[in-house]
Amino acid sequence: MMGESYDDASHWQQGMARRWHSVVTEGMIKTLKGERERGNQGPVWALDCGCGHGTATEAMMAAVLNAMQEHRDEIGGHLRCLCVIHNDLPSNRWSELFNTVNGPWGYAAEGPPTAMAFASGKTMYERQAPDESLHLVVAFTSIHWMDHQPRPLSDGLVFQCSTDTEATQAWLQVKQREWETFLRLRSAELVPGGRIVVSWVETEEGGGGKFKAIHNVMNIMADDGWVSRETAKKACFPATLLPMATLLEPWEGIDGRPTTSGPLPLPAPHRELPLQLEAVWTEDTNPAQQHTETSDDDQEADDAHFDKLVSSVRGWTEGMVTSFMVDDHQEAGGHHDAADSVDGVAAKVEQFYVTLREELVRINGHKDAPLGIKNNVFVIKKI
Repeated sequence: MMGESYDDASHWQQGMARRWHSVVTEGMIKTLKGERERGNQGPVWALDCGCGHGTATEAMMAAVLNAMQEHRDEIGGHLRCLCVIHNDLPSNRWSELFNTVNGPWGYAAEGPPTAMAFASGKTMYERQAPDESLHLVVAFTSIHWMDHQPRPLSDGLVFQCSTDTEATQAWLQVKQREWETFLRLRSAELVPGGRIVVSWVETEEGGGGKFKAIHNVMNIMADDGWVSRETAKKACFPATLLPMATLLEPWEGIDGRPTTSGPLPLPAPHRELPLQLEAVWTEDTNPAQQHTETSDDDQEADDAHFDKLVSSVRGWTEGMVTSFMVDDHQEAGGHHDAADSVDGVAAKVEQFYVTLREELVRINGHKDAPLGIKNNVFVIKKI
């Protein structure tokens, strides 16, 4: 990956995870209190789905470990070793993750008997652990990624903004099956009383300004001659943000979106699996401040906002954007000279983010505007 690393450019994702540390730690302590009653005093196992390079993960698991230490007497009288399986694709930068979590300030720095870190290089829609072995599963801002992309979106990069009805319906069906698979596998892997804490984002209708800008970039680059029209038609990010109604569908006793954010009045059992939905938390991402008058300071703030937004997007898209540009360069006959290919791909990648920034500024009226995104969290218990 060229440019900034994922951790340098993922402040938004890390911020969302930090806001829910108390929800995660509370769920874990409830689980371990139940385990004490059943006499289980072995290691505590957690699964971290979509771990990335470890910065958001490290802070969350450090919070879990601190909670276990603070509640030691309530969960068994001694400190149980926290063992975390960090899950991501085989192409993840695993060395960065382990340097973070095992580093001097990492949660696993002391090693056993305090904490240990492990890795699982496969999709989250596959088995990760033996039956009834996990106490906690977390999946923050990762559940939208798809293992299987049924067909390209014909009009842009982003599912939320696409008007290609046939493609979006196919994507929705695949994503629903993946969500069902995720719940079924985690249900088998959790101990009784274990918990899943999963977050995802919702956008306003049509995708919101951030996603609309991303959606159009390849089409604009094709108009300007940077990539072929065929490349623009094939390129898309394999992510689907399911609506709240779809995610609530498997749970009994819930009629529409909960009117309040937090624990449900009564847990909602899953229609087929031994799971119950305990809480639904919803929060708008930080709304941007609107300026009523323009000043030099305002302009600097707006410029910084767009720079940070592009940096954040780059953190999770650059690998995919690079693959788009490699394919385009090869189709154009640029694969004969390796040096020219590298330079040509790099130039196209840079132009992608230049174009993205221009689109973000245009769509948002040159102002620091709200992103139009809600962050949602489910807390699910194995029964």
